[in-house]
Amino acid sequence: MVVLLVIALLAAALVLAVVQRGRTDFADSAGPRKSVVTNVESLLSYNSATLKGELATEKRYLTGSFAEEYVTLVQDKIAPAAEAASVKTTSEVKASGVESLSNDRMVLVLFVTTTTLSDELAEPKVAGSRLRVTALKVDGAWLISGLKPI
Repeated sequence: MVVLLVIALLAAALVLAVVQRGRTDFADSAGPRKSVVTNVESLLSYNSATLKGELATEKRYLTGSFAEEYVTLVQDKIAPAAEAASVKTTSEVKASGVESLSNDRMVLVLFVTTTTLSDELAEPKVAGSRLRVTALKVDGAWLISGLKPI
């Protein structure tokens, strides 16, 4: 009976150790989350006069196919429209939460407020949005691999 109890306890400890090895606590997400939030704010804040020049810096925050999609979107759609209307946006993440987290992948839900100024607007336009942001740990840095409105 005692032998069975010892075996059961050892098995439970082994299972717990294996589960813990693949798990990252949400409490451990504060630094990576802040880094991703800062990078999202940078991506969504721009000045039409400097937008194309900022693209090289912003691409460093991105990874995977999302990096190329973002560059194409900015070059082909956002920059021409922004330049035509002298647009300046400032985005601020008002709240963020961790949807899922592992050692090399994090999904965040962000609540963002964006203020837009433009030659075409009489007053600043303020809009709120919710985003699901996926980030991957690449060479020690958390890079954005997806950004979708929800």
